[in-house]
Amino acid sequence: MGKLNKQDNIPVCELCGTLMTDFDGWAWYSCPQCGNSVRIIDGKIKWEREFSRKNNSAYSSRDCEYCGQSLAGGSFTLPWENGNNSNGYVICPHCGRACFE
Repeated sequence: MGKLNKQDNIPVCELCGTLMTDFDGWAWYSCPQCGNSVRIIDGKIKWEREFSRKNNSAYSSRDCEYCGQSLAGGSFTLPWENGNNSNGYVICPHCGRACFE
């Protein structure tokens, strides 16, 4: 799942909401803000974490804003996934706090 900026047909990062303007010329877009990657082929969107089967690999470079530990291994909730969150967030596997995007 993912969304595209309708005006420019550029993907919007699922982690931080930034336009993913870094493009490799073939299929991969990267977020200039957080480094998240997405592949788009024939209109099908697939996030880097979906390829690796490690749902939390995209968060390994981020640290928790509360305890300072790595967010690797934390669970990610997409915006509106639980019905009332307008931003995505990662639950820190160390302190259990939600780190918003």
